Formats: sequence, C-alpha cells, structure tokens
Amino acid sequence: MQKILWIIAFIFILGYGVGYAESIDPVLSEQMAQNPNQKFHVLAFFKDKLSPEKVVNELGIRGNEIRDIQQVVQIFKNKTQEQMFWISKQRAGIEGLCAHELLQAVSFYALPAAIMEVAKQQEIEKITLFTQENTKPDPYFLKRQYYEIKEVKITPIGEATENKVEYQPMPSREGEIDIDQIINILKKLYDFIKENQPVVNTSVDQASAVPSGINGWQQLAGWQEKHTGQYKIEYVNLFGITVIKIVLKIHFYYNGNYNGVGKYITCATSSIDELNVLWGYTLNATVKIPDSGIVNIGTAQNPIAAMKMFVHWAVHTIVQHQEGSVTYSIDGNGNVSAY
Repeated sequence: MQKILWIIAFIFILGYGVGYAESIDPVLSEQMAQNPNQKFHVLAFFKDKLSPEKVVNELGIRGNEIRDIQQVVQIFKNKTQEQMFWISKQRAGIEGLCAHELLQAVSFYALPAAIMEVAKQQEIEKITLFTQENTKPDPYFLKRQYYEIKEVKITPIGEATENKVEYQPMPSREGEIDIDQIINILKKLYDFIKENQPVVNTSVDQASAVPSGINGWQQLAGWQEKHTGQYKIEYVNLFGITVIKIVLKIHFYYNGNYNGVGKYITCATSSIDELNVLWGYTLNATVKIPDSGIVNIGTAQNPIAAMKMFVHWAVHTIVQHQEGSVTYSIDGNGNVSAY
C-alpha cells in the first residue's frame, strides 16, 4: 500500500512539474533529470522582449543608424537590468547571475530544483543550456560597423592616495648589498586579462626596483604606499558604442631606503576596478616590466629607482585585430606618469 502511495505522489509531482517546465529546453530537461544534484550553466530568456524594430518604430526613435543603435542598446540594457534585478530577488540558489543586455536574457548556475523554480515564473519564455551560440545578439547588431573600432580613449580619473608604512626592517648581511645596482627581484611578466576575464593577482603579480643583493623588500625601511587615480581605457566602434571598457589602477611602495640611503620601489602592480567587454570582442592583456626599464635616476651615492611598467593588450573581432598599450613611469620619490 505504501509503495502505491509513493507512485501516486511521484506521478502527481511529475505532472505538476511538466505544467511549469514547458519553458525548459528538452535537452536541458533531459540532462537535469539524469543529474539532479549537478549545477547547470543556463540562459533564461524573458517574454517581454523588445526588438530593435519595435524600439525604433513604436518608441519614436528617429535619425541616423548610429543614433538608432545607441538608443536601442541603452533601452535593451535598461530592460535587461530590470529583469536581472527581478530574477536576483528569487530565493532559488542562483549563482553567477549575469545580464546579456543585447539579448534580454540572463545566465546563471543552479541546481535543477532552482532552475525549475525560475521556470515557474510567467515572465520566462525559455531556459536553455548556456552556449556562445545562444548568446548572439539580435541581427540588428551583427553588422560590420559593430566590429570595427573608430577610436580608443585613455582618460585619467580620480585622485591618488598615499599611506606611510610603519615596521622594522629585517637585518641583512653587510658587504653583499650594491646600492647602485638596481634590479627587479619579483615578476617581470604576468597575465592581466585573459579571454575577457581579469586574471591578475595583485598579491603575487608584483615587480620591484631594489638594490642588488637584497632578498626581500622587508630588508629596506621608510616605505610609503601609493595608489594612483584610475585610468579608463575605452574602445568605441563605428556605431559609437563603447564595446570595451577597462578601469585600472597602479599600486606600489616607494621611498624604501637601505640604512638611510636611496629611494627604491617594490610591490608595483596593476589592478582592475572595472572591466566590460561586449559580445563579439575578445580582449587579452599582459603587464611587462623589462630589465631595461629599471634604472637609477639619482646618483651612485644616493640612488633613486625608476621603473617602466607596460600594460599591453590585444583586441580581436571577426574582421579586425588591434593592439594597444599604456606605459607607466614610477620612481622612488612617488612620482607617476602615464603615456
């Protein structure tokens, strides 16, 4: 009798599930049934979807193609952000929620039970497995002008901040330190952005300009910490859309001295405050600190270290490949310049 009741309950639950799971793609549904305890990366599309034509015709947007595109993109972004906010309020174990503004869809990781909860909502049109093919924007945006860069803008924003570091330097053996020979004992090259994702680790991806013979910056004293203002790098396509935006900072310690002599640099690194890359663009970037960029701008008796840090990036689309870089010059006095 108990077995029969379990079967009836299972049939009832299954029937109820089918009622609200029609929006789930059959392939996804089958995989979820086979792996109920596995998280899936899915893409959820909303029913209330504006087409570019509807935006242009019904909302009274008129003008040239570039202006139309810009306004359509903004409306798509606003609408998708509203929908993402709505879905983020659902208590359904959703992780990695990301808006796809040119699709009016969101992607996220979740267990089948959570995906089924989202599928219940009347706002959802369909839920599929996440693939790059499924994230393609409307054909309205798939024009050559979308993939071609018109200009690159690099803008300094914000103010630098400084802090004094208080600590006792570690002892070092006399006679082994050459204060006039300045070297980098940390990293000389590291990945900054890889396939549109930030990969820099500021705790280990660092460079230095210290006296030869020093094993660690802790052997020097007088350090001061500096964080530069932000630098904004923007790529704008022929439609006038900002397709890539990077906001970064430089951090370093300066004014380090050895037994009261010299001004050296350590823990020099770059960090990403904001990164946005639109669909169809691939961005990779590295940071390089060559030995030739470590110099003494002081004297042999009272050295002042200087360092050049090159942030180099490459942008690739199906029709164009561009590279760019920004060079930071920093020194033991705490001065910073970029070009």
